[in-house]
Amino acid sequence: MAEITIDISVNHLWVLTSACLVFFMQAGFCLLETGSVRPKNINNSLIKNLIDCAIGAIVYYLIGYGLAFGDVNGEFAGHELFAAENFENTTIFNLWMFQFAFASTSATIVSGAVAERITLIAYSIYSVLFNAFVYPIISSWVWGGGWLYKMDPPFIDFAGSGVVHITGGVSSLVGIVLLGRRLGRFEPETVEFDDPLSRKRVRATISPEEFRPSSQIYAVTGVFILWLGWLFFNGGSTLAFTGSSTITAGKAMMNTTLGGASGGLIVFFLKHPLYDLIMKRKHIGPFKPKFDISALNNGCLVGLVSVTAGCANIEQWAAIIIGAIGGFAYIFGNMLGDKLRLDDPCDTIYIHLCGGIVGIILPSFLDQTTGVCYGSDGKQIGIQLLGMVAIIAWSAIGTLIIFGGCKLFGILRMPVYAEVYGLDLVDNGVYGMNVDLAAPKVEIIDEEISENEQMEDQTPEPSIKRQKTILDHLKTYEKHD
Repeated sequence: MAEITIDISVNHLWVLTSACLVFFMQAGFCLLETGSVRPKNINNSLIKNLIDCAIGAIVYYLIGYGLAFGDVNGEFAGHELFAAENFENTTIFNLWMFQFAFASTSATIVSGAVAERITLIAYSIYSVLFNAFVYPIISSWVWGGGWLYKMDPPFIDFAGSGVVHITGGVSSLVGIVLLGRRLGRFEPETVEFDDPLSRKRVRATISPEEFRPSSQIYAVTGVFILWLGWLFFNGGSTLAFTGSSTITAGKAMMNTTLGGASGGLIVFFLKHPLYDLIMKRKHIGPFKPKFDISALNNGCLVGLVSVTAGCANIEQWAAIIIGAIGGFAYIFGNMLGDKLRLDDPCDTIYIHLCGGIVGIILPSFLDQTTGVCYGSDGKQIGIQLLGMVAIIAWSAIGTLIIFGGCKLFGILRMPVYAEVYGLDLVDNGVYGMNVDLAAPKVEIIDEEISENEQMEDQTPEPSIKRQKTILDHLKTYEKHD
């Protein structure tokens, strides 16, 4: 066993503390996602977030950490330290906890993008393979001593704008494209299906008005938790809290806060005016939106993403600029996504992919050591672009294989009736929130209302079809049984 000095103890106390608070970001993701989806899908969203941690821990222990940090030495991936090999009597346990928290965070980013329509089987397969191969190999290139780390100058990604957020953002985009939009997301949509509850053919209409967030209280609380975790996400990436690292950690935290704040303010005050100006948006009703809490939430998050890569070696004014540019990237990315009809329940690709790209590119100008604004020859720009393209390519190919394979075998997307009734009821047997808010209405096709029912319902037109909520169908189902 190596000698454990006071300095080593302090450094690893910092690493473990940071690991715990980064892991606590999962609670923030849970609240943000459940606050953004419809009430009938809350349980399903919670399961996806929690299962990421459970699956990720086992897979990262067996395979992921070894590929990421197992004596990479400039190569494509590591080749030792699998299943805690040679961990005993070392401090690698502490580093494993910190890196697992990062891997788990990157994996969970995708959960919000594919919410309300992916099967739990497909999501579990994704979680296994993402934590085993997609994320670890990218982290080996940048943090494990791989080829991007060996560049001269090294690729800049101090805490993960590329490794964590571009990886998660690209994987989200692939998932969104392969899954397709949710029923009724952009215009009213009527679907017919064989109802497993009434055992009849039924019809349901879903309209865009249904896609309001279930709870902004959850979402805002989630953002506060994520912001707290982000301070240790970035500050903890010093992996030390002695000597000059004490200064670097504080600087990283301060820059993180300033970046998040500037991103939030830009999106909060400018998203709706720019949408109205550029998209020529038409408003329904006497009032048009001016101040949007979702815009403030997502603006803060994209600012945090954007400043993550360079937070340790930029000045404070630069952090504010990076966060602000990240905010503009979010707004214009959102416009493009609306034009392309990309259905992203949590605006994941605009936060993590757009913000991550800003975060990787701007340090080549604003880094105090190798940035162009500080007299560098510009070589850092090429290295940043090369690394970004490599991360995007590996993430896209890996996730395309995972989700594409699931789609090929017909296990990627939930059936129509599950989307109508809600994934909570179909997968979990019970709604996760007030059932009056969650229960949809369906219409039994070609079933006329009897005279007694007509009098009871005071319905003058006998030709109107029967409208039932899911509660009525459950009662019918019980009678059949």
